[in-house]
Amino acid sequence: MAAEPAEPAFSLNRPTTFSPGTRAAFAQYVENTATSRRLTLDDCHSIIDWLSHPNASRPVSQKDWSRRNYVRKTFAWLVNEQELVALAKKDNERDRRVVTVEKIVDIVNYVHTSNRHAGWDATWRDVSGSYYGILRSDVIFLLKRCVVCAHNPRKRPKGSSAGGAASPPVTDNAHSVRHFEQSPQPLRLASIENLLNPEVRDVYQETLWYPEFDFYGDE
Repeated sequence: MAAEPAEPAFSLNRPTTFSPGTRAAFAQYVENTATSRRLTLDDCHSIIDWLSHPNASRPVSQKDWSRRNYVRKTFAWLVNEQELVALAKKDNERDRRVVTVEKIVDIVNYVHTSNRHAGWDATWRDVSGSYYGILRSDVIFLLKRCVVCAHNPRKRPKGSSAGGAASPPVTDNAHSVRHFEQSPQPLRLASIENLLNPEVRDVYQETLWYPEFDFYGDE
């Protein structure tokens, strides 16, 4: 039986920016946009098994042989760390942690809060540089529904309001990135809440979700 991929450490101090409704919508989105570039836990078990026991069983078809050959060239199972990584393709790149589809929301949440709610391009750059198994379209889908960015006037498209029915898209421009980089303190949910009128604040509070813990990588 293949070993379980290692779980990165957890942080109890970071609230999530994605509501249960967003998580449910993302699960449906993933189901509707299935692709081999996302990996399930079962996929990872198979990869780890092939890497750990390359001669345990013979390929049953040309397709099976090709896939195993691809796995050997693309992934590595770090036994001591109990971690599955995607190997760097270039000298100036580094190996990346493999993320299962079940952990995509948690990883994007960690990265997006770590970079102080930067835009699509900046968050995608941070995600793709450290993790394997997350698509750019996954990041955009989630950032459009970030409860913090949705109520930040600097990230709201012209003509929209905080009380709008739909969550506005997050803009990725230098001005918004500089705003967060120059803030003396990380953006706080309470400070955003105080900017909203009572009706919007009630709705906003209902969307906040603080899980028991948040998943994050230690890089």
